[in-house]
Parts: sequence; structure tokens; C-alpha cells
Amino acid sequence: MKVVKIIALAALSVCMFTAGAAAAQHEKKEDLSGAEKNIHRKWHLEEPVPEKRHLETILIWDPLMKTEVPPVKPAAERVVISPTAFRVSKEGVTLRKADFKEYVDAYKASGYVVWPLVDNNFDPEATHAFLSDEKAQEMAVKTLINYARRYGLEGYNLDFENINYTDRDRLTRFVERFGTAARENKLCLSMDVTPVSDSENWSKVYDRRSLAKHLDYVMLMAYDEVGRMSSAGGPTASYPWVLRAVQLSLPLIGKEKLVLGMPLYMRIWYCSRDGTELPENPTDWPPVIMKTDAAGKTVPDMTVAVSGKWKARTLTLKDSAAIREQYKEFIRWDEKLHLSYLHLPLKTGTVKIWFEDEGTLREKLAVADLYHLKSVAFWRKGFEGEGFWQDFAAFESVEK
Repeated sequence: MKVVKIIALAALSVCMFTAGAAAAQHEKKEDLSGAEKNIHRKWHLEEPVPEKRHLETILIWDPLMKTEVPPVKPAAERVVISPTAFRVSKEGVTLRKADFKEYVDAYKASGYVVWPLVDNNFDPEATHAFLSDEKAQEMAVKTLINYARRYGLEGYNLDFENINYTDRDRLTRFVERFGTAARENKLCLSMDVTPVSDSENWSKVYDRRSLAKHLDYVMLMAYDEVGRMSSAGGPTASYPWVLRAVQLSLPLIGKEKLVLGMPLYMRIWYCSRDGTELPENPTDWPPVIMKTDAAGKTVPDMTVAVSGKWKARTLTLKDSAAIREQYKEFIRWDEKLHLSYLHLPLKTGTVKIWFEDEGTLREKLAVADLYHLKSVAFWRKGFEGEGFWQDFAAFESVEK
């Protein structure tokens, strides 16, 4: 899932406001104006929460699979850690962590539920070969069930992405096969899906309505609104885009199974004017180009021409704090996107950042509240800022 979800959504340029007719016909029509008025423009950690947010499940994806358990566990009935431990192909199942038992035991001892992630390497041709071979699928399911018994796992999270649209029904049949075996063995099965869009390999390949019948949860990866290969840059998960993604997914999946996936990252977009790369450390960034405006005030010169290719760099919630502090006088609030925005004309090029922070994540939680979703997920462990889980746990435990 969604961490870079380095989720290889590079090819995905999703636009929820122009979702295809096939998806639109499933869209639930309702007047949201009244309900949305109850959602704050932006929430801050010090503000009181009007009512308790009762979460059934919080899932945290963990691609690095380090055994160190966070000191504070988020507050929810069930907190799931999902290490990216397994990969399937026609050749079999690969376990990608040598000391997996130690990892599982450490998290279970701290009260976590473990649902390892199972991916397809995001390879459409290899996935086609696997989905076309029933014996390979049967063996993969059997192997994963055996791993669950060996390590005391409570479930699995499927992360199959970049799949040929012609394999749509084959994917559904595999999930049905796995779902049946999971139920027989009292395992929870979840699957990650992208927001509804016109992309065949990245969105239309998911028969969401049919898949949901065989799954306990469906994780909506509501991030990478603008993919890293964008020609102009953009936000990772703006409020209206996430809201629309939930609206389109709900009629197909249902509120009991839909899990809102949220990013603990954003991107630094940089367009160079002299061919140089933007330094990693923001304290080493070149000076901002300034000008004097009509009122005699010194301001960034937004008239500086920008040409060339925009390059994207992942910026974690944790690392964004230093940039926000250093350039706080230049950061502005975007009322439409519900994000803080930084536009810096530097001597060597231009920087743009659409920030995710505790406030924007709380607005996404407000979307979950609006539609009575019981579960959320985060891509990914290690991207959160210092004290994030403490703040999040405190926020979640507020009583009505």
C-alpha cells in the first residue's frame, strides 16, 4: 500500500472530477452541502473535537519491516501493522524478511494485529501469467495459509497494482479463491485499490463491487492525486479530491468495508533553471528571488519564468517540519484545496510544495466521519513526525 508508496503510481494521473462514465453511473447522488458545513476549514491540534471518533481499525503499512515497535500505539479497537513481507508470482510465494518471526512476535507482544502485505511486484505480464494459472494460485493461497498458521498471523492485505485490464475477471476470481480460504481459516482478508478513474491498469481493473463481496476490508489509497511524473506538479491528496474519491467508492464497496488510506508524505516539486539539482538539506537551498511590490513591501518574485521539467522528491511528514519552519513567511493557505502551499522562486529554480500535516489529516478523518467509515490506514510507518502517534492517539480517545 500507500511511501514513498513507492507504489509505482507513477503512471497514474487520476482526476476524480472527470471520472469516466462507467464509474459515474455508480456514483451515489446526495446533497452534501449541509453535512459539509459541519467540517472545519482546518483543524488544529489544540482545538476541541466535537465528538468521539470511534475507529474500528487503524492499519499502518510498513515497507522497511524494522522490528522496533513505535512507543505509542494509536487508539482503535484494532491496530494493524502490515509489513510488505510477501510477493506472489507463477513461480510461488516469496517471503522477503529473514527474521520474520521476530518481527511478528514483537508487534503481537505490543498489542498489534499483523496482516502482512502480499503484492504482485506491480508487473502486469507476470501478474497475467499468475492469474492465468489456477494451480499457481491454488498453491499460493495454500502457502500463505500455512505461513499464517506458522507465524500466528490474523490476516493478509493484498496490494495488486498495475494489472492488465483484460485480467479484470481473473483478478476477481483469485480474490474469491483467497477470500474463501481465508474465511475457512478465520483470517481477515483486505485489498488495496486506487480511486475510481479512467486508467485501465490502475483503476478500472478493480471490479470493486465484486471484489468487496470476497473481502473483509477494501483500502482506498487516497493519495498520489498528482503522480510523480506530472509535468507541472500538484498535491498528494487535496481535501476535495479525497472527498470525491470516497464518494465514488462508497456505492461500490459500502461503508462497513471501505477503509480510507491517508498519506504521511507529500512531494517537493522542483524545476531547475540552471540544470542543478535542489540540495537535499533545505538549509542549503539557494536564496529566494525577491522584489518590491506596489506597496513597497519585499515579496517573492512570482513573475520569474519557469520552464523545463518538474522533478518530484518524496517529502515525509517528519522532514517537512524543517521546511515549514524555515519558509513559514512564504507559506499560504489554499482555501480550495485545504492545504498549505509553498511557491519559492529560487536563484537556481522554482520549488512548489503542497503540505500534508496533522491538520489536513484531521480533515480527511472528518471525511471518514461524514460517511461513517470505521477504519483508516496510513502509508507509511517511518514517515510520521515526532510525537505523531501520541497526538493521534490522544485525538482519537476524546469522548463525546
